[in-house]
Amino acid sequence: MTVPHRSRSITAPLRDGLAPSSVLDRRSLLAGAGLLGLTTLSACGAGEAGTLTSGSDDDSDLRTVTDAMGREVELPLQPRAVVSLHYAGTQAMMDLGVIPVGTGAAGQSGEDGLEYVPENLWTDLQEVPVVVPGGEVDIEAVAGLEPDLVLAHNVLEDDVLSQLEQIAPVFGFTLRGGDRADWQQRVHEVAEALGLGQEFTDLKSAWEDELATTAEEYADVTDGLVVGVIGAYETGNFYAWGEENMPGTLLTPLGLTWSAQENQAVAGQGEPEATISSERILEVVGDADLLFYDSNLLGEPNSFMVELQESSLYQQLEAVKAGRVHAFGKNTIAGFSDARFSLEQIRGALEDFRSS
Repeated sequence: MTVPHRSRSITAPLRDGLAPSSVLDRRSLLAGAGLLGLTTLSACGAGEAGTLTSGSDDDSDLRTVTDAMGREVELPLQPRAVVSLHYAGTQAMMDLGVIPVGTGAAGQSGEDGLEYVPENLWTDLQEVPVVVPGGEVDIEAVAGLEPDLVLAHNVLEDDVLSQLEQIAPVFGFTLRGGDRADWQQRVHEVAEALGLGQEFTDLKSAWEDELATTAEEYADVTDGLVVGVIGAYETGNFYAWGEENMPGTLLTPLGLTWSAQENQAVAGQGEPEATISSERILEVVGDADLLFYDSNLLGEPNSFMVELQESSLYQQLEAVKAGRVHAFGKNTIAGFSDARFSLEQIRGALEDFRSS
């Protein structure tokens, strides 16, 4: 039985695969991120940092946690078979060193998975069964994997949630809402569900060190430099991202100044982002010295962005005329792997600016 995978309130693109633009070496990325070796949770549970131990069959080995939906959920102390219904949860799992037994679609539908999934994760993920084909949760497929934990995003429809709860405990992580910009919080939520708090702490520490190093290296470039970030997901409109959204968590710690025009354009929104007519592009990011656009992991814009970039108004942007426009990778950051890819894109853009 396949159940529609509906969401309550979708105002921005939800992509099962999110994307960076240059392919990073698997070994160096894992080392730089502090990622652990990936291990399938099909017959074991999470133990000490970097290890997996045998899971217990004793139903009393449970703990109660509160998930992003505000629900108290009883979870196994050591989950052994975890299904993630959305790639955002899947990347968080894999950044923590765990391979799901089932996943929401990323790049497994026939196209090049590297468009959507960082190379360091794709090698393992490409063989994981997809249990949300075409945006619909396949309840029977989930049940067939015999999970002891299901990770679900916090906009999953209640009737689907109820059916999944008959299979295994369901833990909700943040995908939409006021906390959506805090992608690290999502990874932390997943880490809590898996019992991998120390692994998250290690990832966060390594990431903060990398941001600080980058900020110091490019302080001469970023001082006073105004940045804007855009996307395009339909004809005739573009997407503005405010400073308090996911791209801002990478750019502002480096000392960059966000476009005041773009912040004003998204002011008052429930989430600091907005769909805006392409005719307003000059008044929304016209003050940006440096402009980033949403792309896949190969650095390619989608067809709507190409259409925007070919427009005469876009060509009048100061950043465009100066050749200071760069692919960001995925503006919707799933986890540390996505963030690290985009940081490499940013470093490249700052290097180009320095040499211009």
